[in-house]
Amino acid sequence: MDQIAMTSSAVFRWLQSQPLPLTLLVLMALDVVSGIVASVITKTTSSDVSHSGAWKKTLVWIVIGACAALTPLAGGIPIMKIACSFYIVDEMISIVENAAKAGVPVPPEIRSALVKIRPSSSLAKDPPIIQQTTVNNGPATINVIPGDIQAPAAQTNKGETQ
Repeated sequence: MDQIAMTSSAVFRWLQSQPLPLTLLVLMALDVVSGIVASVITKTTSSDVSHSGAWKKTLVWIVIGACAALTPLAGGIPIMKIACSFYIVDEMISIVENAAKAGVPVPPEIRSALVKIRPSSSLAKDPPIIQQTTVNNGPATINVIPGDIQAPAAQTNKGETQ
């Protein structure tokens, strides 16, 4: 048991001295929480998806560990920092995707930037619908989340709604 405590202590001390892996760890935790919240809101909870995600995150840490081991041999190339930076961006995209799935509005500029970074993103599948409207006697743009749009009632020739 002492060996586990010593190993855990060494890992946490290392994480405290390495801001990128620590940031990645925090974002992974936030991604898990945001994924659970989104799946509860959309009523799509699945233990298979959760297990798959946990195994993928485990593999990310194996990659980070391998990169950390290779960094001293890379001739000054910060391989671990590069790998951490990549996975940090990936986790941020996933958090924003989870927020969008849960119905949180995502600004079109952020949505389009994230789709450029990750074309397979779920954000690419449901682009926002832009509607122009007038607010306080001036034009305004309103982003409408797909699925929240209701078709206007059809009008007859006499102006009556059906």
